[in-house]
Amino acid sequence: MCVLSAWEDYLATGDDRQLAADYTLLKDKNLTGFLGGDGLVHKRPGDSSDALADLVDWPASNRDGYVFTEVNTVVNAFQYAAFTTLARCAEVLHRKADARDFEARAGKLAAAMRGTLLDRAAGRFADGVGTTHSAQHATAFPVALGADAGLPDDVRRRLGATLAAGGMKMSVYGSQFLLDALFLLGRSDAAVALLTSSGTNSWLHMLDQLHATIVTEVWDPALKPNMTFSHAWASAPANAVARHLLGVRATAPGASAFLVRPRTGGLSRVHGTVPSIRGPVSVTVRHDKDAHTTRVTLPPNSRGYVEVELGASHVRDYRVSATPPDDRGRVRVTSHEDITGTVLRVGPVGSGTTVVERGRGH
Repeated sequence: MCVLSAWEDYLATGDDRQLAADYTLLKDKNLTGFLGGDGLVHKRPGDSSDALADLVDWPASNRDGYVFTEVNTVVNAFQYAAFTTLARCAEVLHRKADARDFEARAGKLAAAMRGTLLDRAAGRFADGVGTTHSAQHATAFPVALGADAGLPDDVRRRLGATLAAGGMKMSVYGSQFLLDALFLLGRSDAAVALLTSSGTNSWLHMLDQLHATIVTEVWDPALKPNMTFSHAWASAPANAVARHLLGVRATAPGASAFLVRPRTGGLSRVHGTVPSIRGPVSVTVRHDKDAHTTRVTLPPNSRGYVEVELGASHVRDYRVSATPPDDRGRVRVTSHEDITGTVLRVGPVGSGTTVVERGRGH
């Protein structure tokens, strides 16, 4: 298990015993020995069959012409994510010195990526140091893995515009990171368009043209004639719908707290239920020009925040019905601006149903 999966397992279960058992392995499973004085990972790309070779995506025809250099943007994005996640793991396990060290390494690496590899005006990351080429992967992976944190909204909007204009140039594996990046950059419209596309590089192509009943290894046999018709790495929609479209994220160990922020991308009706160790989280959204309703139900013994993207609508047009944790006090309702426009934030709320709605007469 990689450290990113180990952390998600801890959030889902609340059991830190596996983190503790695997901590040394997770700590050693990094490219720390390849870090340069600039904080970036410097290493030979290698061939795909070599140990520690840079993969980026597979098959090679789905790499969008990615140029491999000694400083690889995708590799560095993964190392950034590993350092930030290891810092969280170290905090949980009371290894304060390790946590500080990983946080410092992550901060230095991300700053170097933004200073060396990012073209702010064009809204894209280069594939690596020594090339101006920018494959779709070079921009999507840093955003999906959090290395764009702290960038101004205008730069992030340009990153989103670049990715939204590119369609699906990645493989079924890389699609996970493209969808994540689009949702996080406020381009849920483009993400939903990819999820519902019927082009060759799409899940509907698997269903309608290949007659697959389980997601496939590649988009089409033309890319890999000996492809399999059962390959879990093509299952990005299964988690993208839960984590982004419905917007359900566990934010505390054992799913004791959630952040629910639906990103519906222009869909007028959305409904779904996401399982957790404490019980199901239910989300329903209805949205048209006259009304907008978001209904979220949290399981017993949990709490959370509900965020609703208002776009150009006014906060005063919305009303909120919610129960505070343990039925004590009042539920706080605030708003802030981000890359999507105005966001209404409700919480903390307790278990039960929270409703945020706008309609005629509200």
